[in-house]
Amino acid sequence: MMTGLDYGSIQLYSCASMTNSMITTNITFPKDDWKALKVLAITQGISMAEFVRRVVGKSVRKNALILIRQRRLTINGFTPEFEAEVLKAAEQPMDQDVVLKPTDAVGKFMNQMLIEK
Repeated sequence: MMTGLDYGSIQLYSCASMTNSMITTNITFPKDDWKALKVLAITQGISMAEFVRRVVGKSVRKNALILIRQRRLTINGFTPEFEAEVLKAAEQPMDQDVVLKPTDAVGKFMNQMLIEK
């Protein structure tokens, strides 16, 4: 089974037969860039696909780390303070959870939403 989304010159395909960690992508390059990629891949003894994966992966990871450091975010995308609060809350026993009861209007709306599903 193959499904695809078209984003201009980039098409993303997800194949059921592939592992969940990989997605096949079709990218259109200018001819000169394609030739240069081919030469670089051959000189490294790898396929063009592997060359592009390595270059893109390195760039994406590097830029993601820069953004994380600039914004002071954890790897989960939270500020350290917020993540500490989340982890602290997760440690609390469930019997100490506070369950908020909806007002009548909210309760009726939620019940109607459940019925419509």
